[in-house]
Amino acid sequence: MNISQDFFLKNRLVVMRLARDLLVTELDSRVRTVDYYVEQFGVSRGTVQKGMQFLVEQQCVTTYFRGHLGSYLIAKDGAKLWEYSGFGTLSGSMSLPLDNLVSGLATGVCDCMKAEDIAFNCVFVQGSHIRVKGLRQGKYDFIVASSLTERLIAGEYDDIEKVLEMPNCAYSGRYLLLFAEPNKTQIEDGMRVAVDPASIDQMHLTKLICEGKKSIKFNESTYLDTLHQVVNGEADVTVSRTDVSVNFEPDYWDAHTKELTLESYTRQDIDKFSAAVVLAVRDNYGIANLLQKVLRPNVVAHTQKQVMAGLRSPGYY
Repeated sequence: MNISQDFFLKNRLVVMRLARDLLVTELDSRVRTVDYYVEQFGVSRGTVQKGMQFLVEQQCVTTYFRGHLGSYLIAKDGAKLWEYSGFGTLSGSMSLPLDNLVSGLATGVCDCMKAEDIAFNCVFVQGSHIRVKGLRQGKYDFIVASSLTERLIAGEYDDIEKVLEMPNCAYSGRYLLLFAEPNKTQIEDGMRVAVDPASIDQMHLTKLICEGKKSIKFNESTYLDTLHQVVNGEADVTVSRTDVSVNFEPDYWDAHTKELTLESYTRQDIDKFSAAVVLAVRDNYGIANLLQKVLRPNVVAHTQKQVMAGLRSPGYY
């Protein structure tokens, strides 16, 4: 059977989705059934069969039929499958690599992409709210976020899903309070609180620590400027993180920061807020399986630790 390019043009979406599935299918593994794809794609059996045959004829894959056991994948050309998958150059987004913690995380992600020879762009954007918006608009295939961000948006954006947890990979340092006056230990009535509305995490934690306080004034600015406002005396306090301590003199940092505590949360709970996760849009077919195959959390964690320890240079470009 000779399936022409005309078929591909008319049924591009079916071929693209089949190619995406086959990209992550291990050799000698069973290929999903035609019935599965008929239900998944909402097309006829003939369309699915012709789509698979098209990829065979384009020498993207070789399959072997084993009777009642079904068809098995015995060979594939990853480059050709990628061409028909429609993935193109993958785009991921994360926060600006202003310190070795984020630089190490970005380096680990890029290392995984390079190991699989995947064309990839890492876009650095400050502000988790901005990155989530870009993900929903289709600007990025995925974003790296904190566990707290994922929890906070889970009920608001049902089109976004967590596709991968990254055990032992830190999205950020521990959350702390940075005070202008070193003798302060908690939020008080009338304080000026610096906050970045584009930071989902900082905004949420700020609201929690200010609950029940009177006459609080919120100074809205960029995340980095929230720190500068406190140092310059323009604000009394802001929610900060341990990974930004490199920008401060150790004596100043130690004297002006206090541990962030929240009712109903243990220290361990708060520390889990800063664990790294990977988010994607649900209807971007196949992206979850691809990222779960390519992004190996143990590799990312090891790379992040090496960069943070100064054992290797960042490499995220």
